[in-house]
Amino acid sequence: MRYLFLYGFVAIMLSYIVGCKTDKTTDSKTIEVVEVVDSIQSIPCGRVIEDTVVGHWTLITTIAPNDARIKIGENTFGDSSVFVTLSYDNCPVFINKEIRTKDLMGQEGEYQMYWGGGLHWYSDSTIYLTFGCFLPDTDDGWPLLYQIRKNGTYDIITEDYALGIDGYDIVSGFMTLYFSERAAGVAVRDMKTLFDRYCNEGCATKLLNGDIEIAYADTAFRNAVKTMAITWETEDGSDNTSPKRFYVRWKPNPNDENVTDEAIMVVDYSKNKISKIEMVGREII
Repeated sequence: MRYLFLYGFVAIMLSYIVGCKTDKTTDSKTIEVVEVVDSIQSIPCGRVIEDTVVGHWTLITTIAPNDARIKIGENTFGDSSVFVTLSYDNCPVFINKEIRTKDLMGQEGEYQMYWGGGLHWYSDSTIYLTFGCFLPDTDDGWPLLYQIRKNGTYDIITEDYALGIDGYDIVSGFMTLYFSERAAGVAVRDMKTLFDRYCNEGCATKLLNGDIEIAYADTAFRNAVKTMAITWETEDGSDNTSPKRFYVRWKPNPNDENVTDEAIMVVDYSKNKISKIEMVGREII
């Protein structure tokens, strides 16, 4: 029954695709074993990862084995593809777009897609899918975010986090999305949902009102998210339930390695929220 719904969804999308006069692009690859309907792929048989409507977005992702193989010694491992069908306000962005390990890692035959296609975050103008590519049978690899904008352009973002460090994932997750949203052209005044998710009420209000500015106006946000590094210390030197101070540093200019920006954040572990953000500072060597 699930796949009957998926076929119906594609049929519905065909009825309005002509009426959507936008600059959106679609990216579709023909697979010989998949029936082609009016030049648009039908949904391939695979496990459904997402089937949801969130905000302006309608999203269906499935995952299925592909023909890629990874050889390690005497062992051979298979790989998978994720297929994305996505629309924004009922206008197609992707129709059955195939995403393979090589699209994420730049190569195929070494890393294996451990997971892919799950919804990580969305805003009015962007949506994020989560992927994980690792060496087979190891924890050596990368969690990744696939950021898609409503015009069909996209970026691949390495998601940095560390397990066992209370609050690190809060700061890392927040800054990754903050920089990525700014890079996509989202204004600070439109980031209320993000601020509310990661910050307490007082801190979120200050960010939204512009009382706190995390980054300077000349920041190249794509470079910032790629070069971001985080260190931390317990604020009062006591146990793990105490607030922690995190020092977030990044390179704001890809052409100048001598400039480093920094923001200091305090995480209230009892609420898993950022409770304070100090104004950004700049160091020039």
